Amino acid sequence: MTTNPIHFDLSYIESRNIKADKNLNALNMIITNLNNASDYDEEARCVRKVQIQFDIIGRRDKETRTYGWARVGELLTHVRERFEAERPLDGQVQSWDKFAAEQFPKIKETRRRQAQNLYAFEKYSPVIVKLYYLGIDTLLPLYMALNTYHKKGELVSLLDQFGIDLKTKAKSKEELTELSKKISDLTKYLNTRFSVGSIVYDKELMYRANKVGCVFDDNDIDYMRSLGGEQEINAYLRRCIANKGLNRTGKIQPLYCESIHCTLSKLVETVYAYYSDPSKIPSKLAADRVDEAIECLQYLSSEIKKAGSR
Repeated sequence: MTTNPIHFDLSYIESRNIKADKNLNALNMIITNLNNASDYDEEARCVRKVQIQFDIIGRRDKETRTYGWARVGELLTHVRERFEAERPLDGQVQSWDKFAAEQFPKIKETRRRQAQNLYAFEKYSPVIVKLYYLGIDTLLPLYMALNTYHKKGELVSLLDQFGIDLKTKAKSKEELTELSKKISDLTKYLNTRFSVGSIVYDKELMYRANKVGCVFDDNDIDYMRSLGGEQEINAYLRRCIANKGLNRTGKIQPLYCESIHCTLSKLVETVYAYYSDPSKIPSKLAADRVDEAIECLQYLSSEIKKAGSR
């Protein structure tokens, strides 16, 4: 079987200022041997050696470790393609899963699949490499959601929509925590966005609901389906946005009813303080966040007025 030779861009690791010259040289030699391998058994032996080298290099660096798993995923994909094409078609055909379990005992089945998925993600949307410092376990749920629901080329706009900046790398613990939450919010949004099936509703409202912290379980989805119409579903989503997870019965917890008076009072007082000194407005306060609050307050006001006219 003729295949395109494998080539790793190891300058990515060199740019991480990791002192791993011997390991990088070893990787280049192993890849050369893999490209010259006569069969998939020999290729599998090379993959095991590659995994060991990346394990050593990435032991103290999550970004390099994630990149290494993507490369292992690339090699596993390569070996599997050759295995499927060349294995003997007789009565004792060995499955790929059995072959992989025997050849890669130090890589669990789940991690093998994850590594191949990460490589597929990178191949389809190369921009994701800029988030490798978050780690494979943070990025894979996002990949699975994107792979199921997104359109090609949509990733960059989605990242921007959720305030995920690819130009600046998060460094502090607080920045990493905030970024991981944004990734989680985006993943949750993708998993929820199409789970209502063929029912039509405002996707922007679903996005806002997820962004303020609403979590929709299967019961919520069933309830949305039971509403039937787009207008009713959109109204429900607005309630969720206004109350950050109003339950399906529409009942508000008494404590929440009491606390909202305090919240509104503090809000009014704070904004009046900004009137007198606009320089006090936090530089990180986003206009879209304020617009979101205004939309929620307008909804709340309209509902109160409706209740008063009954």
